[in-house]
Amino acid sequence: MFPFASKKLEENKDILAQQTTEWVQLNFPMRTSDFSKCNRDVSYILESVILCLKEGDTAAIDQLSRMFFKKGTLQLRSLHVEFQAYDFLLQQIKLVLGECEPESFNSCITAFETLKFHLINGNIEDNDNAPRNTKDYETRVKHALY
Repeated sequence: MFPFASKKLEENKDILAQQTTEWVQLNFPMRTSDFSKCNRDVSYILESVILCLKEGDTAAIDQLSRMFFKKGTLQLRSLHVEFQAYDFLLQQIKLVLGECEPESFNSCITAFETLKFHLINGNIEDNDNAPRNTKDYETRVKHALY
């Protein structure tokens, strides 16, 4: 759907992942003790966004969001840091996609909004049979809002 934009992101994926990881490390140094996992996860997210651009849908992001859950429980410590990092990453993507197809950036926004939705609400398709812990769900929502 957006071949030029997906190619540009593919070419810049490692740089974008590194920039985002460095931004998290600078702004949230206590976020994790292993920033290589942060870099890896951002790379996975970028790969999914690239597939979304190629395919013109959010199927890759839907699939990726399942990786953040284990037995129905979100494995991320706090969503507010995640979401701020995604916003930073989107700003960097916008710079990379400057001369690409005009609607390609909107597709990236849609992919990130879809990922945020799944992280807040759980990936229902994958978690239908998983036991729900109301307290964990409430904590997830609080992290998303604050």
